[in-house]
Amino acid sequence: MYIHAQAQPYVSISDTQRDPSLELNCIATVYNGIDVNSHKFFPEPDEPPYLAF
Repeated sequence: MYIHAQAQPYVSISDTQRDPSLELNCIATVYNGIDVNSHKFFPEPDEPPYLAF
């Protein structure tokens, strides 16, 4: 898939995605992390429990 888009600007979500063997036009890395300290932890789930992805 990447071979068809080599000239397009590519923004990775980690330095690992910037693998030189893929020959992508990498312009930036936007890390996919969040500051976990800015969110409150709830040890017990809501009812009904759910998973947000």
